Amino acid sequence: MPYVEQIVPPGEEVGFVHDHATIHDAHVVQTFFDEHPHVIQCNWPRKFMDCNPIENLFGHIVLEWENCGENNTAELQNHVLQVWGSLRDRPDVCQRLVASIASRLQEVINAAGDMTRF
Repeated sequence: MPYVEQIVPPGEEVGFVHDHATIHDAHVVQTFFDEHPHVIQCNWPRKFMDCNPIENLFGHIVLEWENCGENNTAELQNHVLQVWGSLRDRPDVCQRLVASIASRLQEVINAAGDMTRF
């Protein structure tokens, strides 16, 4: 992942919510973590996406990608960097997602562990 340095400024640490999805356990991903010690793995229960606010950000990136009609790797990389950069410039987005954690957890409790609207 040559673009991690563009996303994570040098000298800063970033947390990676490791939900043990199959793709996160792949050898290439583990190699990435070995090569990028500033990316800290935060363990998360398997399939616990309803309580992971980053999934909303990823969903935003995917939704915009699906609507833009681009279809090659270079365009996808540029798209992700552009959208991610625009989200970093809007701290209100992340603040609202973090503020929603309590209601997310309550919805999981109300749904007896099943999926929620999140």
